[in-house]
Amino acid sequence: MKLIETNYKSSVLKEAITPFGHIYFFNNYIVSEAKEGVNLDWNFFQETLKIITNYYGTNRKISLISNRVNNYSVVPTIWLDFYRKNPNNILKSMSFVTYTKLAYSNARLESSFFNCKTECFTNLEEAINWTENLTPFISKQI
Repeated sequence: MKLIETNYKSSVLKEAITPFGHIYFFNNYIVSEAKEGVNLDWNFFQETLKIITNYYGTNRKISLISNRVNNYSVVPTIWLDFYRKNPNNILKSMSFVTYTKLAYSNARLESSFFNCKTECFTNLEEAINWTENLTPFISKQI
């Protein structure tokens, strides 16, 4: 179910529309929904990281919920590049919301490349509840 079809839409603080899909900003997390058929490559990660840091700043750890309502491709090992090129990891947690068995299996594989808390869910509400119940955000001191 798309985020805009839920009761959470009224809590969205900002929406960013990119060539890759939608990014919804909340107080303590982000929900992303990629467009049908896109290939999430390094350009996607760079653009998304820029949008996130412009909104939250660079000193805040964030939780990301990937609401996989559409079919698209992502190479899981791209996360190795993400961590190598971004040593000041901004990810506090990553959760995947999947709607098919294949998407769930792919998310499980992808989660093994993360250097943060990860979890897979079959509905958006469970992912949001899990994310909201993580320990509070702590800004890094510079």
